[in-house]
Amino acid sequence: VLGTLALSRAGAPEARSHGADQETVAISVSLPDGATDEGWAEVLDRLGALPGMRAESLASHGAVVGLGVRDYATAHCGACSRGGLPLPFWGALADHHAVTPGFFEATGLGVLDGRVFEDGDDGGAPRVAVVNETFAHSSFQEGKPVGRRIRVGTGLDSWYTVVGVVEDVPVGAVGGDDIAREVVYLSALQHPPGRGDLLLSGAEAAVRAAHEDLGQRGFDPGEPMSLAELRSRSMDPVRWTTRVALALAVVTLILALHGAQATSLVVTRRRVRELAVRRALGATDRQVLRLVLLGGAKTAMGGAVLAVLFGSGLVALLRKSAGDVPHLGVGSYLGVTALLVAASLLASRRAVAEALTVEPATAMD
Repeated sequence: VLGTLALSRAGAPEARSHGADQETVAISVSLPDGATDEGWAEVLDRLGALPGMRAESLASHGAVVGLGVRDYATAHCGACSRGGLPLPFWGALADHHAVTPGFFEATGLGVLDGRVFEDGDDGGAPRVAVVNETFAHSSFQEGKPVGRRIRVGTGLDSWYTVVGVVEDVPVGAVGGDDIAREVVYLSALQHPPGRGDLLLSGAEAAVRAAHEDLGQRGFDPGEPMSLAELRSRSMDPVRWTTRVALALAVVTLILALHGAQATSLVVTRRRVRELAVRRALGATDRQVLRLVLLGGAKTAMGGAVLAVLFGSGLVALLRKSAGDVPHLGVGSYLGVTALLVAASLLASRRAVAEALTVEPATAMD
């Protein structure tokens, strides 16, 4: 129940206020068999020349929603230290994305320091990288990485010069979490991806013409969708998980009710002689009712404590695997506890009915 409640409150990341999501569409594409990596530059040039096309860029798959390949990145930190020991190089796991000039403008990511990629950052130019704000503050002296170098992967010659810092991307998808992660952006003109998302901004006719052109040239284009829709679709696994979790929660609650009823009946039948004696001593129906319900409430409270402990762990796991799952708060836990106690008391009705029919003569059996 707690897990379902957490999932049901998860949502897609909010669109940025300047309206980039509404103006830009994404088309999923893949390089045709036999095509060279340089094909992406040709594609961007060709699409950019279409009448009514205002801007175009390419991003590796997952970059728009903030999910990418995670690999080691070693930063030339500078005059940094850890535990009092000088440590000029600092290693971290970071998400890696390959994007072309125009990606940050299309997705609304603000530049905090330095610059982003330019057309000259191609295969013949020195290798450059852009990092996010979290990486800048976690791995570079005074959070100032511009001009310093970073090694991507484990290759000894895989060094890049950091030229800019951009905002963090909220990861609202399965595989994300609520803590900002280190991100490295590489120039897709220097590291062309095998597949990715074309981000196009222009008239509707221009986008349709681009889609037709990509299909004719074997790039297997997906249907155009807004960035808001693309981000929303990244939450589909969470929505499906919500439905499955809801079904499991209902089944579990039914089984719990059955178990509570069976337990209450067994306990009541074992106390028949005690109830008969109490009746003989003048116990009223209200006193018998209180005795049976108090036993059911104790059982329910024990189960509720275990449920809250297990549920809080499940919610923490969900928050780690799906970035937009919110904290539930004390009210949610108290509500679930009240639900379990009320359900347990409801399941005690049959036991109460049997307890009220016990006669003093039963004690003599």
